[in-house]
Amino acid sequence: MLWCVMRKFGCPDKFTAVTRAFHDGMRASVVLGGEETATFELELGVKQGCVIAPIFFNIYLAAGTFLFHERIPPGHGVGLTYRLDGGLFNLRHLQARTKTLSDKVFELQYTDDCVLVAHSPRTYKKHSISYTTVITLLDSSSTPTKPK
Repeated sequence: MLWCVMRKFGCPDKFTAVTRAFHDGMRASVVLGGEETATFELELGVKQGCVIAPIFFNIYLAAGTFLFHERIPPGHGVGLTYRLDGGLFNLRHLQARTKTLSDKVFELQYTDDCVLVAHSPRTYKKHSISYTTVITLLDSSSTPTKPK
């Protein structure tokens, strides 16, 4: 799934192919009680310690955010008015008709967490269902199918 997302985000095919080749054939083992297990092939994830792994994570997270925003009906979200000229803490500046910008916020993302925001419990529930759908979609498309 990551490779498809990278292509959709405009990463060059050569870069995607080199990155994929670097991660194909990854093997790992687990140390349990001082004993090391036999190595096994990893089909998901990126190499531990890979310096560009955070970039891959952000690309994947951005794809999920875009999919989530596509499922939000127009008019939903919490309104946010702001300025970019330094009048951040002067509330009178935010009431001006010029130099202010407005946007809608649907979620607040942190390092390892995401908070959905809404004006009502009903709207929150709709957003929660949409977000769960997107996460399930991303998870199922990145999880290999098990042989029967």
